[in-house]
Amino acid sequence: MHRFLHTIRGAASAAATNAREADGTPSWGALLRFFLPLVLASLVMFLSYPLVAGIVSHGRLGVDELSAFGMGQQVMFLVGAVGAGLVQTGLVFATTREGAAAYRRMNLAIAAIACGLVAAACLPGPARLVFGRAYGLPPELARVARLSLLCCLPLQANFFARNLFYATLLRVRRSDLLNLASFVRIATAAVFAVVFVRVGWTGWAWGVVASTLPCFVETGLMCAFARPHLRVLRPAAPDAPAAPVREQLAFTIPLSLGGILMVASGFLVLAFLNRSGGADAALSLVYVSVHLLVFGVANPLAMSGMQMQNVVLAFRPTSWERGGRRIFGFAVAAGLCLAASLLVFGSFGGLARWYFCGYQTLAPENLALARRLLRATAALPLLYCLSGRANGLAALERRSRAILCGQAAYCLAMASVLWLCLAARPIPGYFWGLAGIGAGVLASWGSVHGVLARSRARRRPRPAE
Repeated sequence: MHRFLHTIRGAASAAATNAREADGTPSWGALLRFFLPLVLASLVMFLSYPLVAGIVSHGRLGVDELSAFGMGQQVMFLVGAVGAGLVQTGLVFATTREGAAAYRRMNLAIAAIACGLVAAACLPGPARLVFGRAYGLPPELARVARLSLLCCLPLQANFFARNLFYATLLRVRRSDLLNLASFVRIATAAVFAVVFVRVGWTGWAWGVVASTLPCFVETGLMCAFARPHLRVLRPAAPDAPAAPVREQLAFTIPLSLGGILMVASGFLVLAFLNRSGGADAALSLVYVSVHLLVFGVANPLAMSGMQMQNVVLAFRPTSWERGGRRIFGFAVAAGLCLAASLLVFGSFGGLARWYFCGYQTLAPENLALARRLLRATAALPLLYCLSGRANGLAALERRSRAILCGQAAYCLAMASVLWLCLAARPIPGYFWGLAGIGAGVLASWGSVHGVLARSRARRRPRPAE
């Protein structure tokens, strides 16, 4: 243990010594060393939920208990979306002592609001409305969902507590330390998944424990890694005072609203897919299953492209010539590499058959649909990389409303395409979700760039008459 703690302190000290602000055009190696750990951390995050699910599903109510637990988690994540933009806000504003202090106060206030909303949703009246009427759960499962949500209050608070540490490590380009913290979290969850089931500690309550304690460990490590960088923050210059809480809040509110829209869009896709088979309800269920299974594979890789936003904020290109061109080229290259991974997975029949039909119990006659959809999703990582870069440029210019406009355009384009699919049925039902998501990402990318172009045009000095 002493040697482990010594290693942590040494890594944090080395991080403080080696971190330097971006100057000029970043090298391809520097971009890759920063981006790759973020991709790995995103992939690792998706592994934590199946581990916890194995503990919950072995409970007294079986998979029904897991369904109720998952619905409680959905409510927690939906409420937690009020802080969706806090990491990016920290990257932009928490760069001086005063800026970090104002950020802490704002982060604490939003965390209190989020935890208060979760606690309110657990009261008997609201809980009956949410879990009984909205989700349609019977009383016993509604009780499981309500209690699991209530017991996840410390987990909700933990997600907010780590925001400053997360943003600080991104700012100093130590994504490798973030990756290490994520791996420790998953390793801890994996140990719990094996031990808890073996000794009979199963069900929703132990699922909450297995979700919460590894996250506490992760946040503790992030704190240890980030603290040296927070200690050496410089005071704000007299001619460039730190942004107060009001200004930081005005920046983060559009990002939070956009985060809520993005969470809601997932429910929109499933609502249309439930009608994709027309009068054949069984066919609709097949299409929903194929979509969920394929995107369970594709989402971790595709959504990793959104980490390009953090690449832009960490390396801060000052112009197209000084960093802008290089980061754009890197975004395209990274998107193509991530796309190739999905193509490889979909092209090897044995691997696809083992995962979809063996591990996930998809009916063999539907394997061809899953492979076809998986290969088609290879277009998404490139789109997400370009969209993440656009969001990063907007955040760098402190135009968070441009990001909100992009996320609103995402939802509108997705809803329009899904409605068209429902009305005209131009493509098979299992492709509807991909068509809606792809159109949404394209609309978001174009909208953000359009808002930024108009903003730059307004700021450009007019020629003298």
